Amino acid sequence: MSSTQGYIFYTYSSAAKAGEHRWYDDGADNEFFDSEVSAREALATVFRETLRDGEAMPATMCIVKIETVSLTKESVLALLNNDLKSFVRVYEIVDTVNPPKQIQT
Repeated sequence: MSSTQGYIFYTYSSAAKAGEHRWYDDGADNEFFDSEVSAREALATVFRETLRDGEAMPATMCIVKIETVSLTKESVLALLNNDLKSFVRVYEIVDTVNPPKQIQT
């Protein structure tokens, strides 16, 4: 049994150069969301916690839209045996977000 369509998810990532895909394993824990709003809220939380904790603010970040390939036995095997890259059909930076200078209340 398989699905003929892929799925759309969102994440945030450090800003990349145009055309550089950030869904490869870069050692960072990727967190994926089912909506752009959820990804933005999570990124805002990262910024708030970073400011609160006095840590170095991350560089400019991107909100990323990812569309997967169709869910088939073959695509799942490719995901399990290779990496996320094999499961991504479309990768699009939908926005670039600059870190805030102070915590907004």
